[in-house]
Amino acid sequence: MAMSIDYEQLRELLDESAPAPWEARAIYDDGAPRPDTSRDMRAGDEYIGIMHAPYADLAALAPELAYELLALRDKVAQLCDTLADLYHSAPAYGGSTTKAKVPAYVIERHLTALLDSAETATSMEEP
Repeated sequence: MAMSIDYEQLRELLDESAPAPWEARAIYDDGAPRPDTSRDMRAGDEYIGIMHAPYADLAALAPELAYELLALRDKVAQLCDTLADLYHSAPAYGGSTTKAKVPAYVIERHLTALLDSAETATSMEEP
């Protein structure tokens, strides 16, 4: 089943929720191990409930995955803009506006720069 994501709602949820990292603790507060698959879920220092593995481990990754998804979505939008700019600047590379011939190394350079900046954009720190 295809999933539709409302990216603005996702941004709002991240703004409203406790900041990452979240944890799925397999131990009690006193350090004793849990005897089953239950996990003490924490968002920062805030207790948010009990879940069971492997779902708890996946849920603990949710904020980081959401930040990553939003950062990559923003980079794809930036890439679309960059490719449109390259298309329209084709005459500078000897092409025409209707049949752009931008050298592959130029596109590669732009893609590499975008991907490199995507790695730093996924930081969990607030701007």
